[in-house]
Amino acid sequence: MRKYNLVAVFLSALFETVHGHYGYVQIQCRVPDSQQHVEFIFTVTYNMIEYLRYNSTEDKAIGYTEFGKKLAEDYNKNKILLAQAEFVLDQCKKVGQYIVPLSDKTVPPEVIIRLDNVNQKAILVCSAYDFYPKPIRLTWIRDDQVMAADVTSIEEQDNGDWFYQIHSHLEYFPKPGEKISCVVEHASSNKPMIYHWDPSLPESEKAKIILGAVGLSIGVFMAAGGLIYYKRKHTGFYRLPPNWRKLGETGNQKSLELELQVIFVAVQTVGNTERLLDSCVRIQKPPPSEVPPSSVLAREPRAVRGFRYAN
Repeated sequence: MRKYNLVAVFLSALFETVHGHYGYVQIQCRVPDSQQHVEFIFTVTYNMIEYLRYNSTEDKAIGYTEFGKKLAEDYNKNKILLAQAEFVLDQCKKVGQYIVPLSDKTVPPEVIIRLDNVNQKAILVCSAYDFYPKPIRLTWIRDDQVMAADVTSIEEQDNGDWFYQIHSHLEYFPKPGEKISCVVEHASSNKPMIYHWDPSLPESEKAKIILGAVGLSIGVFMAAGGLIYYKRKHTGFYRLPPNWRKLGETGNQKSLELELQVIFVAVQTVGNTERLLDSCVRIQKPPPSEVPPSSVLAREPRAVRGFRYAN
């Protein structure tokens, strides 16, 4: 059976020029789990010497020094002081009704297992956060065997907000196919809580890798597009019409048809002049019987000049 002590301390001090004297009154409310038989105790101490103690179970004060015995005798005869002690006992019972249920409250820990370092020897860290009450136990299990060696645990640390945290480290040499677990025992659960270590990447890490690959692909694509644009900017490409036809003079002479089958001219800009680099123009020659007179050829566009007829 647990008991909870609610303590109120009243300090008073008397100081002389050279020597200091101090005394205090300590009031305790002892409340068991059942909240029955609540006990009220107060003591009077002066210069580290207990003079008087009152116990509500015995309903009387006891003196431990000559002066304390005199105080106890006067106290036991004073009905007003005894009535005040009864009043304080009732207050202890009321306070216990609020305090004891709170003491049974538990908060389960938030457990995380992470890989702290990756070398020839790996380090796993099992961390439990924000749990209450303080007592907790962390155990490592590797392939159904409890690990006792190479385990380092840090004592429970107070967060300062009624909650605690603890960390346990396991140093080991990784093996393929092994199974490692962190077992947590805490008052918030009636059975051990087992957390398994997953060596694969978490979903968040996988998402980061996928996004990184997509971003890299987009970057390569944009760089390639920029390079192509740069090349075209400095080496111009001009397209001629796919079909070029010239009609000859009417009469007995048939029309002349010139067909450009491949139209692709690359021109390099040098200063303010353009130099023809290459031309791949294939002109279909008319049959010998259909060769137009020189008057027609004389009127051919200037664009034909310089092109070579394909044999």
